[in-house]
Amino acid sequence: MLNVEINLVLFIVLLNIIGLWVSFYIYNKKTKKKKLICPSRTGCDKVVNSKYSKIMGISLEVIGVLYYLFSAVIYSFIFLFSGQMFLIVSLLFFIHLVAFVFSLRLILLQAFIIKRWCMWCLFSAIISISVFVLSFFLFKEIVFIY
Repeated sequence: MLNVEINLVLFIVLLNIIGLWVSFYIYNKKTKKKKLICPSRTGCDKVVNSKYSKIMGISLEVIGVLYYLFSAVIYSFIFLFSGQMFLIVSLLFFIHLVAFVFSLRLILLQAFIIKRWCMWCLFSAIISISVFVLSFFLFKEIVFIY
């Protein structure tokens, strides 16, 4: 692996760990029915408890925990065992593309439907979008190698 690729992978792992922490924080507060400490005081509880906070009965924070955990683990394996990277990075790029589109959807829901902002949710969306952008650059680097 090239230095650029190593740095991208490590940064993606770091972002996923932060995203995992944010998602777990929301999950922990919701399951204990405690109020979220919202940095901007703009309605985090209203957003995370809205009818849009679940997909097929699964809470978005649970999906977030699973997504960030999966991504962090897979990128850690890429870092440790860099063989067969093209297929793995391609699959991860597609997963991050879906997460990117989903994050944009959630931001639009907050802006136009719920009309409240959850800073934790936005922070998670920014992390997800950043992971997508970095995975694009990693994908591009790997494609040119093969």
